[in-house]
Amino acid sequence: MRAIYPATVAAIWLCAASLLIAETPIPDGEELEAQHARIGRILISRKNIFDPSDPKENYWPYRLANKLHIVTREEVVRRELLFQEGDLYSQELIDESERNLRALGVIYHVGIRPTAYHDGVVDLEVSTQDTWTLRPSVRFSRAGGNNAFGFSFSEQNLLGRLKVLQLSHRNDIDRTTTQLSYLDPRILGSRYALRTYYADASDGTSWGLLTSRPFYSLNSGWSMNAGGEHIHKTSKLYSDADAVDEFVQVTDSFNASYGVSTGLVGNNVIRFTFGYQYLQNLFSETEGTSPPVGPCIPSGTYLPDPDNFPGSQICVPPDQKFSGPIFNLQALKAQFVKVTNYNQFDREEDFNLGNDLNISAWLSLKSFEAESSQVILGFTESVGVPLSANSNFLYNAALTGRVGSGEAQNVILAQSMEAYCRITPRQTFFGRLGFDVGLNLDEQNQILLGGDTGLRGYPTRQFDGDHRLLLNLEHRFFSNIELFRLVRLGFAGFVDVGDAWYGHSETLSDLHTDFGIGLRFGVVRSSVASIGRLDLAYAVDADQTDSPRFQILFGTALKF
Repeated sequence: MRAIYPATVAAIWLCAASLLIAETPIPDGEELEAQHARIGRILISRKNIFDPSDPKENYWPYRLANKLHIVTREEVVRRELLFQEGDLYSQELIDESERNLRALGVIYHVGIRPTAYHDGVVDLEVSTQDTWTLRPSVRFSRAGGNNAFGFSFSEQNLLGRLKVLQLSHRNDIDRTTTQLSYLDPRILGSRYALRTYYADASDGTSWGLLTSRPFYSLNSGWSMNAGGEHIHKTSKLYSDADAVDEFVQVTDSFNASYGVSTGLVGNNVIRFTFGYQYLQNLFSETEGTSPPVGPCIPSGTYLPDPDNFPGSQICVPPDQKFSGPIFNLQALKAQFVKVTNYNQFDREEDFNLGNDLNISAWLSLKSFEAESSQVILGFTESVGVPLSANSNFLYNAALTGRVGSGEAQNVILAQSMEAYCRITPRQTFFGRLGFDVGLNLDEQNQILLGGDTGLRGYPTRQFDGDHRLLLNLEHRFFSNIELFRLVRLGFAGFVDVGDAWYGHSETLSDLHTDFGIGLRFGVVRSSVASIGRLDLAYAVDADQTDSPRFQILFGTALKF
């Protein structure tokens, strides 16, 4: 009895100690960092599309979908993590790893949480739930009075390894296109990506090939990319929704670059990229076009007032060739927020409210076989402001243009302001104001506006010019109605106000207004997270624009 007593006491003491360890509360992320905790075991928990333990999903169609679907492999999830066992705990890397996993597009829900903490070591669980990635689809859409039809067959997560293979066919207002594309974001499990496509269209063939190693995290030290593209198409110029000219455009491009980064210093990242870029545009008359009877008119002269040139033809744009070194500087401030029910049904969305400034200079030089020596400048800036716990404001600006041969050419300034205000967990007010202006635009370029570009009550490409103003206001309702555990229903009321015009003579009375209502169908278990849209729009001044009073628009989009 005496021999058994010490052993019994020891066993009881060990059990009590283990229970005390197991019940030790887990500190939050900030405290784990302060205690310099290290990451112990990382458990990957992968869920299929449907949960058989949920009685509402324990039916044979859902069980069959689970059997047909190959769950994203564990090594695919692990390679997106920016931390390993034995690393110091970093909440920033935890959050960024979640954003990387959400950005893959094939995962419905992502969560990384501590499960145990003892002796300065924290164990983590990474939980993911897959979406349906095999997508045979037939699409029929209508916008601005024009129909588009297409079908596709795609696998967004081939064999559970995140490869994308797609075959598609589309017939729209511009052309009929059959395309085969392939994307491998992690070649042989590396950080290198490969993207390629081949398209056979009614107006020509196109192809592209790109390989890259992107800045895959805020702390990535370097990046590279190299690729080329060939596009053969028929381009058109419009006036009052009618095509007034068309021409063949053949574009060949190539670029190669290498980038370096400071990594994350505080909340800031500085990246510098340099390389070589080539672009050639060749223009010609379309087959069967008769030569002009008299002198042709440049598009920049003809389009602002076509009534002054009855019976005249627009000149084919002159060929272009740009070649030379390119430099880019990016200054990024990381200030990410995670929201729901902004643009997607019940999916977490990531927005960066910090500044993201990009400045680029492309030196197109005769010594590199360019047509003339010019500098093509680029500037982009985006920043967000948190207005409240449920509201955010976003501003985006972009400026591009060429200088070096007389006046600045093809200068385009684009600005937009967006506001999201989540009134209730399932209601969001969205507003967007965009303004675009072009100066000395290349003859193949113009700014268009219509039912396909945000002014929903009017025909496609109804308005054209070198200026554009568009205001969209929407009240979005994300209902909790779910059909067959597959589709969420939503509703929208909207008002659009805008116009496109030439010159500087626009007044508020010249703007065009529409309003309407819409239904939304969110395919929540799909990898693409597409949203079906059905809108009925009423054009307030349809009689002034000689267009129908009502427009019915339907199709799919990636946003509400």
